[in-house]
Amino acid sequence: MDPTQDIARTVKKQITKQQAKTAQKLRDFFHKLALIDTWRAKNPEHKEFTYYSPRHSMHSRIDMIFTDRQTTTSITKAWIGIQNWSDHAPTGIEIARNRATSNIAPWRLNETLLSRQDDQNIIKQNIKEYFKNNKTEEIGPQCLWLAHKATLRGEFIAMAKKKRKESEKQRANIEHKIKLLEKQLSVKSTKQLTQEIQSLKKELNQILINKTEYRLKLLKQTYYTKSNKADKLLASQLRNKQAQTRIPYITENNKKISDPKKIADLFATYYTSLYNLALNNTEPKPTADNITQYLTSIKLPQPTQKQKESLNSPITIEEVHQVIKQLKIGKAPGPDGYTNLYYKIFAHELAPHLLQLFTDIMDTGIITPEFLQAHISTIPKPGKPADICQNFRPIALLNTDLKLYSKILAQRLNKILPTLIHTDQVGFVLGRQAPDNTRKIHALLQIIKQRKTPALLLSLDAEKAFDRIHWGYMIQTLKKFNLGTNFIKAVMTLYSAPSARVNAAGILSETFGITNGTRQGCPLSPLIFALMVELIACKIRENVNITGIQTQVGSQSIGLFADDIILTLSNPHISIPNVLQELKEFYHISWYKINGSKTQALQINISATETQRMKENFEFDWQDQSIKYLGVKITKDPELLFKANYLPLQKSLLNDYQKWKVHYISWLGRIVATKMNVMPRILYLFRTIQVQLPATYLKTLQSQMNNFIWANKKPRTASKIIQHSTTRGGLGVPSLVHYYRATLLDTAVQMHSPQQTKSWLDIENSFLNNITIPQILWIPKAQRPETPQILPITRTTILNWDKHNKKGKLGEFPSPITPIEALAHMTNNLSLRTWKEKGVNKISDLYLINVYRTFKELQEKFQIPNKEYYTYIRITHLLSKNMPSHRTIRHKTTMEQLCALEGRRKGSLSECYKLLLETPQDQKHPYMVKWEQDLKKTFTQEQWQEIYNITKGSTRCTNHIETHKKVLLRWYMTPEKINRMTSTYPDMCWRNCNQKGTLFHMWWECPQIKELWTQVFHWINTELQINISKTPETALLQYFPKQISRHNKKLLFHILNATTTEISRNWKTGGQNNLQQIILNIDKRALMEKMSARKDNKLTNYEKIWDPWNVYQSKNQQTITQTAYSSTNLVHPVTEPLPISLRTDPVK
Repeated sequence: MDPTQDIARTVKKQITKQQAKTAQKLRDFFHKLALIDTWRAKNPEHKEFTYYSPRHSMHSRIDMIFTDRQTTTSITKAWIGIQNWSDHAPTGIEIARNRATSNIAPWRLNETLLSRQDDQNIIKQNIKEYFKNNKTEEIGPQCLWLAHKATLRGEFIAMAKKKRKESEKQRANIEHKIKLLEKQLSVKSTKQLTQEIQSLKKELNQILINKTEYRLKLLKQTYYTKSNKADKLLASQLRNKQAQTRIPYITENNKKISDPKKIADLFATYYTSLYNLALNNTEPKPTADNITQYLTSIKLPQPTQKQKESLNSPITIEEVHQVIKQLKIGKAPGPDGYTNLYYKIFAHELAPHLLQLFTDIMDTGIITPEFLQAHISTIPKPGKPADICQNFRPIALLNTDLKLYSKILAQRLNKILPTLIHTDQVGFVLGRQAPDNTRKIHALLQIIKQRKTPALLLSLDAEKAFDRIHWGYMIQTLKKFNLGTNFIKAVMTLYSAPSARVNAAGILSETFGITNGTRQGCPLSPLIFALMVELIACKIRENVNITGIQTQVGSQSIGLFADDIILTLSNPHISIPNVLQELKEFYHISWYKINGSKTQALQINISATETQRMKENFEFDWQDQSIKYLGVKITKDPELLFKANYLPLQKSLLNDYQKWKVHYISWLGRIVATKMNVMPRILYLFRTIQVQLPATYLKTLQSQMNNFIWANKKPRTASKIIQHSTTRGGLGVPSLVHYYRATLLDTAVQMHSPQQTKSWLDIENSFLNNITIPQILWIPKAQRPETPQILPITRTTILNWDKHNKKGKLGEFPSPITPIEALAHMTNNLSLRTWKEKGVNKISDLYLINVYRTFKELQEKFQIPNKEYYTYIRITHLLSKNMPSHRTIRHKTTMEQLCALEGRRKGSLSECYKLLLETPQDQKHPYMVKWEQDLKKTFTQEQWQEIYNITKGSTRCTNHIETHKKVLLRWYMTPEKINRMTSTYPDMCWRNCNQKGTLFHMWWECPQIKELWTQVFHWINTELQINISKTPETALLQYFPKQISRHNKKLLFHILNATTTEISRNWKTGGQNNLQQIILNIDKRALMEKMSARKDNKLTNYEKIWDPWNVYQSKNQQTITQTAYSSTNLVHPVTEPLPISLRTDPVK
């Protein structure tokens, strides 16, 4: 593992590079598996060996015991013995058996108790009875609610204990009988007693086997429903195995502490100092007067009266139901152990009492300390030693009821935050995102380059920013923003007496109080923090000695994404000292502290002498070519942004594809993997760094992705087909060219945002000679005015727009949403200022619904003065020249609808992508045409739509969908197809029927297969009592007659899909396919679907779908001679045979 410590030679010999490299690979391998060399963990500096080689005169430690991190923490001793019986020394470990009872892991609701409807009804009744019997005027809402949690916790514990006893009762009785018989046997041995004992042991063994089989079924059900989907199962396959949260040891004063309780207390000590800065004598002591004096010098925006009323109004039952509905399943609970699922299932019963609880908290401003407790789990920061408390990221788990309360306050504040926070701040503000800041920086870089302005970029590193905020500063800042007494009181209630305990390997530290910082895990915290840092942003903007990059819309000196701050400064020799002074003053009243040594600095167009002087005076992390901000590299020269960001992405993705090759991921699973893991990374760059990408780069990126999807084999379906959405007959494989262009179109959509809502938009508009980007976009290219000073980043967006709007796909002129001022750029001396002032903003305002308004109607609507009649005539003339009939206006295109929303719509990027992929409605894919030729039948687009959608709601297993898609897309190789590629290969059917092996023959016409289909359809009609004719379109495409019910279609999907799966199993071998095997596979599916339905609380829907099968099964249980889940079947949790794409057979 480590040649420097695990090897000792009599003759000293230097370790070769190859030996060091091999050892490093071995360490990396075990690190990925999260396995630890236990002896080395317990003896980090000691040298001891397990083997001696006389030939090489070398001692080595090659006998090791590896354990996971969880087990390692329980090991008390690891030892190496004496070489006695063998030439290897024995090695061993000692594990502590029991822990102190005081260190029992905190209670957590067992969600399996909520999986059955009967158990849910019992809990509902208990909740109703509790509140009915205990709700009195003497008991306050908070006490009532806390007691409810204690009472229900007891009910859950009792329920779990009862179920456990019931399941263990039979086993306990058998074990008791065995003990009695063995006692008798010890007194007098008889053959009868021996046989009875053996019989009971066999019965006991069968119970244990059944229990194991059930657990294996649960495991198999997990793989059935979650494998090859955008879920945790696939996500864990794609990333390196992460180290578990249990920490093997912490280094303290050069000693390694491995006891979990001591580790928990060490973390508690560290977090106590972090969350109680007032106890630290080195920190400033801000007073109320200091804070007030600081705030007095700042002018902040104020909410309107209506906004204040919405913030301070009483909480409603609708708000409670809304936040409960938004809860996500599977999240870890807080100290009370109640998971989100509890609140979602019993929302109807709990919501009225939660409303009373929240109302009481908001009205009184008092909250019981139990609500404010938190458990802190620790996660190691990547790339840092995991044995120091500072190198762990704390994750605070709050009680769900507290998060519901703060979520209601957060949703109220979120609505008005854009009016309070400057557009420089884009983090956690509604309608703003990281690309808003990176695009602004990109534009400023281009301005700096054009003007050759000496500038300095500073990416500030804030030290524990969220955890350090001073509460005195917090409350005064909220008052400064004038958010209202009730709302401020409701917020500060969350900070009245919070406390926390560190959870290390299930062991809790002592409780410690918290007196500074925003509450981690609280939905309100990011919004509060945005308000807190707005003041330092204001001070920097307003300081006349801090000069940013000058533009026509003002000086641009700062950009923020929460605590990620970047400064764009000119005159750095003056600006930097003033920035540092402002940060220092802010630190003294808020405890917000900048780490200078980690703050990255990048000089642009500054002389070497001046740069050296600044390096001597300011201890920043000075960079030569680029700095990192919001996950992207900001370079000196904007022309280098592509090289600094996109090329590393390509290499990173290629490395990941290589790593993922070794995993068992099906064809559809690999497609999902690209959407889940790859596309977010690519799209983030497409959106944050918008440069003109070379076509070769996009082609290479797409090629790498396609190679991964097809497992480095030749594609069997054209990319253009599978890139279409599933609703249009494809598989939704990402088209990177279209996504790149869609991001540029989405930027064009954002360019329709109102003025002064996006800083980058105001900057780019200022370079266009009194015309705005939306006006340019909607004016015909030939009639646009010259814009010689346009920024390159703006030109890239406009060029992309023009490329896709050649045939009016985005919208022909005059578009209904064309800004009215655009007409003034198309006609000489046309003034529309009065019209704009009166509220005529777009061409659509000239129309009443779809009919052109008369001048009189416009006067009535907008109070246009009589003197503007001539302008009206000129506008009418201009429109009539460009419209066949200007009296009526056409409907808006998809792009016009998006732009009309002024960037307010979520999912606009997806809409742009769909628009670019759009094909004529009546166009059919080649595989559709071929199926119609084989079937000698034509399908309408609506009928093909039914075929696409048959998988929706039919199965939870991706493998079933994959089989259906492969049949539909004509994925399988056939003798006839191979013969076309290799003429020497015979084109005859592999099943020895002496007929040509076309795809249709292999699936339908081959005598052996035709007989199987006859048996299957006969069985469906006679045994399941579903009347359906045997047709190839039904069997292969799953196109069903109208009379088949919706539920029967879903059952038939499983039957026909199981049949095609069985046929594909023996595709090339020509093996026999039999109905009995298909029925057994359906039986497996039925059980998996039932277990999944029970887990999802959808048994009623399952019974409607599977009723014919259940009736058949109850009548013919004896004929199913082989169970679908024998112990031999459950070794591997694979729901179906390996997908053909993963087999080694080169043809299939």
